[in-house]
This record gives sequence, structure tokens and C-alpha cells, in this order.
Amino acid sequence: MEFTRSDFIWEDSNVYHAQAADYLSSHQLTDYIQSPYVYWYKRNAAKDKPEPASFFTGRAVHQLVLEGEEVFNANYIVGGPINERTGKPYGTDTIKYREWLAENGAEGKAGLSETDYELIDTCRKSVTAHAIASGLLMAGFPEAVVRAEYMGTPCQIRMDWFNPRKGIVDLKTCRNIDRFHLDFIDYLYANQLSFYQEVFNARFGEKPEVFIIAAEVSEPFRTGVYRITETTLAEARHQNETFIPKFIQSKSTGIYPTRYEDMRIL
Repeated sequence: MEFTRSDFIWEDSNVYHAQAADYLSSHQLTDYIQSPYVYWYKRNAAKDKPEPASFFTGRAVHQLVLEGEEVFNANYIVGGPINERTGKPYGTDTIKYREWLAENGAEGKAGLSETDYELIDTCRKSVTAHAIASGLLMAGFPEAVVRAEYMGTPCQIRMDWFNPRKGIVDLKTCRNIDRFHLDFIDYLYANQLSFYQEVFNARFGEKPEVFIIAAEVSEPFRTGVYRITETTLAEARHQNETFIPKFIQSKSTGIYPTRYEDMRIL
């Protein structure tokens, strides 16, 4: 099948995430697989807590690398007012900073220090310089949304990048690429990407290949590319399909066990 932009849904991330009550996403599912209570806790008890700084950095890297400078500049502003007493920038949660945003017509934009932007831009340059990574991103489009019924459940995915000839490409940031194989296990990336592949297949009747671009957001800013094998995806698919009915049951009953209720043996 020849894919074009018209085959996909295009919407802002806030619109996409607002559909979470009606559509199962990979993040909902992987949180639930980790622990049903973790799923419930993140969306109830911890929903108003500030997110980790690494999440903010990761989103900024995604936007600059995948969507380009024009989109990045529409959503972020670099710099800020300097505190004359300390010689350091005011924090982004201060009145002085908010006044500076208003003066620069940047209300609603996310603020980045010069240091943070340097880090993000260095990460972008590392991805661009990697022959395989830049090849995967040479054709296609970012943030394409697909909705379909999978396992009898309305589901949605928002792919970091879809290359019509290569497949699904997911960009991950990491602190140390030498330990990325551990991140892959800890964060259930196989489950996430298998979910992407299956929802895509439910919508289009095709299973594209799946790749990860892993980019360090700390020195020495290395980039690596991984192809996820069908064996790995199949194992994750089996686990996903075991837990989707349990997820639906928890949503129905309101019961979200920790899975630590019983005695464990070490």
C-alpha cells in the first residue's frame, strides 16, 4: 500500500491526549502492565504533580529533531531575563520571567535556557549526523495519528515518525546509550512498539517494520539505531493481548491491584 498524509489523522498532542478516556494508548497499557495500581496512581493521585525535567527535555528534542525549527520556535522560546543581583537567569516560574515572556510576545510558549537549548541542539546534530538515523527521517512525516479497534477495544497511536518505505520510527532520548538495552526493558518499549504495529495493522492491514533512534542527551551525545525483531515484537504482543482484557476489566470494576498483595519469594 502506498501511504500518504491523507491516510492519517493530524491533530495537536493536547487533542490527542484528550481522547484517552475513549481510546486505549500504549502509555496507558504499559503503565497497566507494570502495575494496575501504577496506571491508576498516575492518572489520579499523581496527576497534578510536576513532570520530571527529563520529560520536558525529551519533548523539546522530539519537536526540534522531528518537526523542525519552525514548529519548535512556535512552541519554545530560548533565553530569559537576568537577575542583576545574582547574574543568573530568573526561573521560569517567577513573575519576572512571565513579564519577560509577555514583553517578547511569547506567552504560552515553553521557556528554555541557553544551556538547555545548546544541549537539545547538540542532540539534534548528533541524530542528523548519523547516516542510518538521518536516512530513516529523510522521507515521511512526524506525529501521525492512527485509530482502530484492536482486541475489541478502541485504540489510538501517535507515531513519532512514519516512513512510508521503511516503517515506524520512534525517537528515544537517554542518558547513556551503552545502557539503552536496559531502558528498552525497563520502560517496556517493545510493548509500546508492538502496540503501534498492531493498531496500524488493524487500520491498514499491514505490519510495518519498527525502528528506534536512541539519542543521548548528555555527553558525548551519541546516537544509535535499533531494528526491533519480529520475535521481540511477538513476545510483547502476547503480553499486550494478555493484559488488554484485564485492563478493560479494571476499568469496569474500578479495581487496580498493585500485584504485591501476596507474599513473594527472593
